[in-house]
Amino acid sequence: MNHDNDDTPAPQPSATERQLRRLMVPEPAAYAPGKRLDVIHEPDLELLWGGQE
Repeated sequence: MNHDNDDTPAPQPSATERQLRRLMVPEPAAYAPGKRLDVIHEPDLELLWGGQE
């Protein structure tokens, strides 16, 4: 017979533990300007607008 009680909630981390976890989490790439892929520094407007033919 299995006596494990799965209804017991996990212990909540202390405020200090939550602060430490925030310090250890790396910065998301979306907020790091040097790592963003969606920033176009020098757009080729002819390519974007189809050029004048």
